[in-house]
Amino acid sequence: PTEWEEIGSGPKRTGLALVGHKGQIYRIGGWESKNANGDKWVLHSSQDFARFDPKSGKWIDLAPLPTGRSSHDAAVVGDQIYVVGGWNLTGEGDGEWHGTALVCDLSQAKPEWKEIAKPPFMRRALAVAGFRGKLYVLGGMTDGNEMTGAVSVYDPATKTWLEGPALPGKGMETFGPSAFGDDQGLFATTSNGAVHRLSDDGKSWAKAGELKHPRFFHRLVIADDGALIAVAGTSRGGKVLETETIRPLVPGVK
Repeated sequence: PTEWEEIGSGPKRTGLALVGHKGQIYRIGGWESKNANGDKWVLHSSQDFARFDPKSGKWIDLAPLPTGRSSHDAAVVGDQIYVVGGWNLTGEGDGEWHGTALVCDLSQAKPEWKEIAKPPFMRRALAVAGFRGKLYVLGGMTDGNEMTGAVSVYDPATKTWLEGPALPGKGMETFGPSAFGDDQGLFATTSNGAVHRLSDDGKSWAKAGELKHPRFFHRLVIADDGALIAVAGTSRGGKVLETETIRPLVPGVK
C-alpha cells in the first residue's frame, strides 16, 4: 500500500475504541467537545455504538452503551466484544471513572450490552486485547492518577479476573499503550517504542522489536502475513503520521 483512501465518514470523536470482526468495523464511545469555537472545552463522553460496512461505506447504529464512556479500549474474543476502562465526562469536573466492564454478543440479531464480573481496578488510557480465549487489560492510568504497567486477565469461561505479568516500562511509558494478539502471540507497544511479546507460558514479557517512531494512543494490529502494523498516535514531539510495519521476533520463527 502507498496511500490512504477515504471510504466513509462519521462523528468527530476522541478517546473511542475501534475493533474489527468478520469484515465489519465497530466504533464504541469516545468523547466530543460541545463548546463553541474559541470557548473553553466542554467534553462529553458518548454512549454511541455503531457498525461500519467497508463495502457500503455506511455506519449503522447499534444498542448504545449504558452510559457515556471514553479513554477506554475494546477487544474481540470469539463473537464477543468486551469494553474495559475509561470514564464518563459530562461537561463539568474530572469525570466519573468506570468500575464496570461490558460485553456484547455480536452473534445475536439485536446485540445488547451486559456487565461482566467487576474488574479489581479502575483505569483509563489502557490497552485491551483478546488472546487465546481470554481478555488482557494492559497499562494505563489509575483512578489515583498514577501510571501503571499492571496487566489484568479476564477468563470468560470462569468469569474471573487474574493478575498477569506487568508490562515493562516506567512512568509515562505504559500510558496509552496498544496491544493485539493472534497465533504468533500477544504483542504490546509502549511509548518508548518498544514492542513486547508475552511469553508462551504467560508469565513474562520479552522485547520483540522496536518502532522507528515511538508513539502512544495509537493502534496496533497484525496483518494476515503476520506483520505488526502501528497506525497513527502521538508522541512528545506531536502527532505521528507515519504508519509502520515491522516483523516481530517470535521464538522458533525465522
